[in-house]
Amino acid sequence: MRLQKVFRAGNSHVITIPTSMMKRWGLKTGNKVYVNQVGDKLILSKEPPKNQMEELKEWFEMFVEENGEILDELALR
Repeated sequence: MRLQKVFRAGNSHVITIPTSMMKRWGLKTGNKVYVNQVGDKLILSKEPPKNQMEELKEWFEMFVEENGEILDELALR
């Protein structure tokens, strides 16, 4: 995590993205990113945010796939 300063550019406010993160994400000047607010956090992504039900469904499917054996064993008890 890095501490970044918010500054004014015209009528907008700007937060810089460090070069190392730009490279890691494959971003270049002029690319567009999505900014989403979740609680008190801002989340940047290259893809549009999914609605919460889609995210929950994906998480649940991944959880079941990773923990299927344990869940099956618990179901038999």
